[in-house]
Amino acid sequence: MNPNSIPGGITNKTISSSSICGLQWEECPSGTVPIRRTTRTDLVNAELLLKKTKQVHAKKLGLDIVYAEEVIQDKRYFGGATSMSIHNLTVDLDQTSTSQIWITNGPPEQVNSVEVGIMRSPLVFGDRYGRLFGSWTSYNGAQRIGCFNMMCPGFVQISSAVLFGHEFTQSSIYGQISYDVHLMISRSQITGNWWLSMGPSAESSEQVGYWPSELFTQLKNSASSVKYGGYAVALSQESTPPMGNGYLPQLDDYKKTAFMSKMQFVNETGGLVHLNPQSMQTKRGRYHNATISR
Repeated sequence: MNPNSIPGGITNKTISSSSICGLQWEECPSGTVPIRRTTRTDLVNAELLLKKTKQVHAKKLGLDIVYAEEVIQDKRYFGGATSMSIHNLTVDLDQTSTSQIWITNGPPEQVNSVEVGIMRSPLVFGDRYGRLFGSWTSYNGAQRIGCFNMMCPGFVQISSAVLFGHEFTQSSIYGQISYDVHLMISRSQITGNWWLSMGPSAESSEQVGYWPSELFTQLKNSASSVKYGGYAVALSQESTPPMGNGYLPQLDDYKKTAFMSKMQFVNETGGLVHLNPQSMQTKRGRYHNATISR
Protein backbone atom coordinates (compact mmCIF):
# COMPACT_ATOMS: atom_id res chain seq x y z
CA MET A 1 0.00 0.00 0.00
CA ASN A 2 1.04 3.58 -0.60
CA PRO A 3 -0.53 6.84 0.59
CA ASN A 4 -3.24 8.30 -1.63
CA SER A 5 -1.61 11.71 -1.51
CA ILE A 6 2.01 12.57 -0.87
CA PRO A 7 3.12 16.03 0.35
CA GLY A 8 5.24 17.94 -2.11
CA GLY A 9 8.80 16.74 -2.62
CA ILE A 10 8.33 13.21 -1.26
CA THR A 11 8.91 10.43 -3.76
CA ASN A 12 6.75 7.34 -3.95
CA LYS A 13 9.43 4.76 -4.54
CA THR A 14 11.88 2.54 -2.71
CA ILE A 15 15.33 4.06 -2.48
CA SER A 16 18.68 2.38 -2.22
CA SER A 17 19.30 0.91 1.22
CA SER A 18 22.88 2.17 1.16
CA SER A 19 21.84 5.81 0.80
CA ILE A 20 19.88 6.44 4.00
CA CYS A 21 22.18 8.10 6.52
CA GLY A 22 24.30 5.09 7.25
CA LEU A 23 21.42 2.79 8.12
CA GLN A 24 22.58 -0.78 8.03
CA TRP A 25 20.35 -3.62 6.89
CA GLU A 26 19.67 -6.37 4.40
CA GLU A 27 16.64 -5.60 2.28
CA CYS A 28 13.81 -8.13 2.40
CA PRO A 29 12.64 -9.96 -0.72
CA SER A 30 9.87 -8.38 -2.78
CA GLY A 31 6.47 -8.80 -1.16
CA THR A 32 7.84 -9.13 2.38
CA VAL A 33 8.67 -6.66 5.14
CA PRO A 34 11.15 -6.78 8.05
CA ILE A 35 9.77 -7.20 11.58
CA ARG A 36 12.13 -6.79 14.52
CA ARG A 37 11.96 -9.71 16.96
CA THR A 38 10.38 -8.64 20.26
CA THR A 39 11.10 -10.41 23.53
CA ARG A 40 9.13 -10.37 26.77
CA THR A 41 11.88 -8.28 28.36
CA ASP A 42 11.57 -5.74 25.54
CA LEU A 43 7.85 -5.40 26.22
CA VAL A 44 8.27 -4.99 29.97
CA ASN A 45 11.05 -2.38 29.66
CA ALA A 46 9.33 -0.41 26.90
CA GLU A 47 6.05 -0.28 28.83
CA LEU A 48 7.91 1.00 31.88
CA LEU A 49 9.52 3.79 29.86
CA LEU A 50 6.24 4.67 28.13
CA LYS A 51 4.46 5.02 31.47
CA LYS A 52 7.25 7.08 32.99
CA THR A 53 7.33 9.57 30.14
CA LYS A 54 3.60 10.00 29.76
CA GLN A 55 1.53 10.80 32.81
CA VAL A 56 2.59 8.97 35.95
CA HIS A 57 3.81 9.78 39.43
CA ALA A 58 7.40 8.76 40.07
CA LYS A 59 9.31 8.89 43.34
CA LYS A 60 12.72 9.03 41.67
CA LEU A 61 12.50 10.36 38.15
CA GLY A 62 14.50 12.97 36.30
CA LEU A 63 13.25 14.12 32.91
CA ASP A 64 14.49 16.97 30.75
CA ILE A 65 12.38 18.03 27.79
CA VAL A 66 13.05 20.71 25.17
CA TYR A 67 10.90 21.45 22.13
CA ALA A 68 9.97 24.16 19.66
CA GLU A 69 6.31 24.69 18.80
CA GLU A 70 4.29 27.09 16.67
CA VAL A 71 1.72 28.55 19.06
CA ILE A 72 -1.42 29.53 17.16
CA GLN A 73 -4.73 28.90 18.87
CA ASP A 74 -7.17 26.54 17.11
CA LYS A 75 -4.81 25.89 14.19
CA ARG A 76 -5.04 22.40 12.68
CA TYR A 77 -2.05 20.39 11.48
CA PHE A 78 -1.93 17.35 9.21
CA GLY A 79 1.69 16.38 9.73
CA GLY A 80 5.19 17.64 10.39
CA ALA A 81 8.64 17.28 8.85
CA THR A 82 12.22 18.15 9.71
CA SER A 83 15.85 17.16 9.15
CA MET A 84 17.55 16.28 12.45
CA SER A 85 21.24 15.82 13.12
CA ILE A 86 22.63 12.46 14.28
CA HIS A 87 25.08 12.23 17.19
CA ASN A 88 26.89 9.75 19.40
CA LEU A 89 25.76 9.91 23.03
CA THR A 90 26.58 7.89 26.13
CA VAL A 91 23.56 6.64 28.07
CA ASP A 92 23.32 4.30 31.05
CA LEU A 93 21.19 1.17 31.12
CA ASP A 94 18.18 2.94 32.63
CA GLN A 95 18.51 6.15 30.59
CA THR A 96 16.92 7.29 27.34
CA SER A 97 17.64 10.27 25.10
CA THR A 98 15.71 11.24 21.97
CA SER A 99 15.58 13.69 19.11
CA GLN A 100 12.05 13.65 17.71
CA ILE A 101 8.80 15.03 16.35
CA TRP A 102 5.54 14.94 18.34
CA ILE A 103 2.13 15.03 16.63
CA THR A 104 -0.62 15.47 19.25
CA ASN A 105 -4.27 16.31 19.81
CA GLY A 106 -6.69 16.18 22.71
CA PRO A 107 -6.80 17.19 26.38
CA PRO A 108 -3.97 15.99 28.66
CA GLU A 109 -6.10 13.25 30.22
CA GLN A 110 -6.98 11.80 26.79
CA VAL A 111 -4.22 13.02 24.50
CA ASN A 112 -3.48 11.14 21.28
CA SER A 113 0.11 11.26 20.02
CA VAL A 114 2.44 9.95 17.34
CA GLU A 115 6.18 10.35 17.90
CA VAL A 116 9.13 9.54 15.65
CA GLY A 117 12.84 10.23 15.74
CA ILE A 118 16.23 9.00 16.90
CA MET A 119 16.41 7.20 20.26
CA ARG A 120 19.24 5.87 22.38
CA SER A 121 17.69 3.53 24.93
CA PRO A 122 19.02 0.22 26.28
CA LEU A 123 15.55 -0.30 27.77
CA VAL A 124 13.84 -0.25 24.38
CA PHE A 125 16.56 -1.60 22.07
CA GLY A 126 18.91 -3.52 24.34
CA ASP A 127 21.96 -1.42 23.40
CA ARG A 128 23.22 2.17 23.40
CA TYR A 129 23.15 2.83 19.64
CA GLY A 130 21.12 5.59 18.03
CA ARG A 131 18.13 3.93 16.36
CA LEU A 132 14.97 4.93 14.51
CA PHE A 133 11.95 4.78 16.80
CA GLY A 134 8.25 5.50 16.72
CA SER A 135 5.48 5.41 19.28
CA TRP A 136 1.76 6.06 19.46
CA THR A 137 -0.75 6.68 22.22
CA SER A 138 -4.53 6.76 22.18
CA TYR A 139 -7.43 5.93 24.49
CA ASN A 140 -10.05 3.22 24.34
CA GLY A 141 -12.56 4.72 26.71
CA ALA A 142 -10.61 5.41 29.91
CA GLN A 143 -7.88 2.90 29.03
CA ARG A 144 -4.64 4.18 27.52
CA ILE A 145 -3.37 2.11 24.61
CA GLY A 146 -0.26 2.32 22.43
CA CYS A 147 3.38 1.27 22.40
CA PHE A 148 6.85 1.86 21.03
CA ASN A 149 7.70 0.73 17.50
CA MET A 150 5.82 -2.49 16.64
CA MET A 151 5.64 -3.98 20.13
CA CYS A 152 1.85 -4.10 19.87
CA PRO A 153 -0.60 -4.16 16.93
CA GLY A 154 -0.83 -0.70 15.40
CA PHE A 155 1.84 0.45 12.97
CA VAL A 156 1.59 -1.11 9.50
CA GLN A 157 5.01 -1.74 7.93
CA ILE A 158 5.21 -1.43 4.13
CA SER A 159 8.92 -0.78 3.46
CA SER A 160 11.05 -3.80 2.72
CA ALA A 161 14.19 -1.97 3.85
CA VAL A 162 13.50 0.64 6.56
CA LEU A 163 12.04 -0.33 9.94
CA PHE A 164 11.97 0.78 13.56
CA GLY A 165 15.14 -0.20 15.36
CA HIS A 166 17.59 0.35 12.51
CA GLU A 167 20.92 1.71 13.70
CA PHE A 168 22.26 5.02 12.38
CA THR A 169 25.85 4.04 11.65
CA GLN A 170 27.01 7.50 10.58
CA SER A 171 27.13 10.04 13.42
CA SER A 172 28.27 13.65 13.43
CA ILE A 173 31.78 14.34 14.71
CA TYR A 174 31.98 17.48 16.85
CA GLY A 175 33.61 20.32 14.96
CA GLN A 176 34.32 18.19 11.89
CA ILE A 177 31.25 16.87 10.07
CA SER A 178 27.47 16.72 10.46
CA TYR A 179 25.07 13.97 9.41
CA ASP A 180 21.30 14.33 9.44
CA VAL A 181 18.16 12.45 8.47
CA HIS A 182 14.83 13.74 7.16
CA LEU A 183 11.66 12.50 8.88
CA MET A 184 8.04 13.31 8.12
CA ILE A 185 4.64 12.29 9.50
CA SER A 186 1.69 13.14 7.26
CA ARG A 187 -2.02 12.34 7.29
CA SER A 188 -3.60 10.85 4.15
CA GLN A 189 -6.45 13.08 3.01
CA ILE A 190 -8.51 10.07 1.91
CA THR A 191 -7.89 7.32 4.47
CA GLY A 192 -6.90 9.45 7.46
CA ASN A 193 -3.89 7.18 8.11
CA TRP A 194 -0.75 8.81 9.54
CA TRP A 195 2.23 7.98 7.31
CA LEU A 196 5.92 7.94 8.24
CA SER A 197 8.54 8.81 5.61
CA MET A 198 12.31 8.86 6.05
CA GLY A 199 15.41 9.46 3.97
CA PRO A 200 18.56 11.53 3.49
CA SER A 201 16.38 14.41 2.23
CA ALA A 202 12.74 15.24 1.59
CA GLU A 203 13.19 14.58 -2.12
CA SER A 204 14.59 11.09 -1.62
CA SER A 205 12.50 9.85 1.29
CA GLU A 206 10.70 6.52 1.40
CA GLN A 207 7.35 5.61 2.93
CA VAL A 208 8.09 3.34 5.89
CA GLY A 209 4.50 2.59 6.91
CA TYR A 210 1.51 4.09 8.67
CA TRP A 211 -0.59 4.24 11.82
CA PRO A 212 -4.22 3.52 10.80
CA SER A 213 -6.76 6.23 11.64
CA GLU A 214 -8.82 3.62 13.50
CA LEU A 215 -6.23 3.65 16.30
CA PHE A 216 -7.12 7.20 17.30
CA THR A 217 -9.92 9.30 18.68
CA GLN A 218 -8.46 12.80 18.99
CA LEU A 219 -6.04 12.36 16.04
CA LYS A 220 -8.63 10.89 13.71
CA ASN A 221 -9.09 14.13 11.76
CA SER A 222 -6.11 16.38 12.49
CA ALA A 223 -3.50 17.42 15.05
CA SER A 224 -3.60 20.50 17.26
CA SER A 225 0.14 20.56 17.91
CA VAL A 226 3.40 19.66 16.17
CA LYS A 227 6.52 19.81 18.33
CA TYR A 228 10.19 19.45 17.43
CA GLY A 229 12.78 18.62 20.08
CA GLY A 230 13.64 15.77 22.42
CA TYR A 231 13.68 14.43 25.94
CA ALA A 232 16.21 12.83 28.24
CA VAL A 233 14.99 10.58 31.04
CA ALA A 234 16.51 8.50 33.82
CA LEU A 235 14.23 6.04 35.57
CA SER A 236 16.16 5.61 38.80
CA GLN A 237 18.77 8.36 38.96
CA GLU A 238 18.67 12.06 39.74
CA SER A 239 20.82 13.00 36.75
CA THR A 240 19.57 12.62 33.19
CA PRO A 241 21.66 11.67 30.15
CA PRO A 242 22.82 14.23 27.58
CA MET A 243 20.49 15.45 24.86
CA GLY A 244 21.38 16.48 21.31
CA ASN A 245 25.15 16.16 21.01
CA GLY A 246 25.84 16.75 24.70
CA TYR A 247 27.26 20.25 24.14
CA LEU A 248 25.77 23.71 24.47
CA PRO A 249 24.65 25.06 21.06
CA GLN A 250 27.09 27.00 18.90
CA LEU A 251 24.54 28.66 16.65
CA ASP A 252 27.12 29.96 14.20
CA ASP A 253 28.62 26.51 13.61
CA TYR A 254 26.40 23.56 12.65
CA LYS A 255 29.34 21.18 13.00
CA LYS A 256 29.33 21.87 16.76
CA THR A 257 25.57 21.97 17.30
CA ALA A 258 22.74 19.47 17.44
CA PHE A 259 20.05 20.89 15.20
CA MET A 260 16.75 20.47 13.44
CA SER A 261 16.40 22.27 10.14
CA LYS A 262 13.75 22.68 7.44
CA MET A 263 10.96 22.42 10.02
CA GLN A 264 7.64 22.32 8.21
CA PHE A 265 4.04 21.29 8.81
CA VAL A 266 1.50 19.69 6.47
CA ASN A 267 -1.59 21.81 5.83
CA GLU A 268 -5.18 20.77 5.01
CA THR A 269 -4.43 20.43 1.28
CA GLY A 270 -1.40 18.18 1.86
CA GLY A 271 1.16 20.90 1.17
CA LEU A 272 4.35 21.43 3.17
CA VAL A 273 4.51 24.88 4.82
CA HIS A 274 7.43 26.44 6.66
CA LEU A 275 6.80 27.35 10.27
CA ASN A 276 6.31 31.01 11.12
CA PRO A 277 9.33 32.12 13.21
CA GLN A 278 7.23 34.89 14.78
CA SER A 279 4.81 32.29 16.17
CA MET A 280 7.45 29.85 17.42
CA GLN A 281 8.11 29.26 21.10
CA THR A 282 10.89 27.17 22.61
CA LYS A 283 9.95 25.44 25.83
CA ARG A 284 12.04 23.43 28.20
CA GLY A 285 11.45 21.78 31.54
CA ARG A 286 13.12 19.77 34.26
CA TYR A 287 10.86 17.42 36.21
CA HIS A 288 11.50 15.65 39.52
CA ASN A 289 9.08 13.78 41.76
CA ALA A 290 6.13 15.06 39.77
CA THR A 291 3.51 14.07 37.27
CA ILE A 292 5.00 14.03 33.78
CA SER A 293 2.85 15.21 30.90
CA ARG A 294 3.73 16.30 27.40
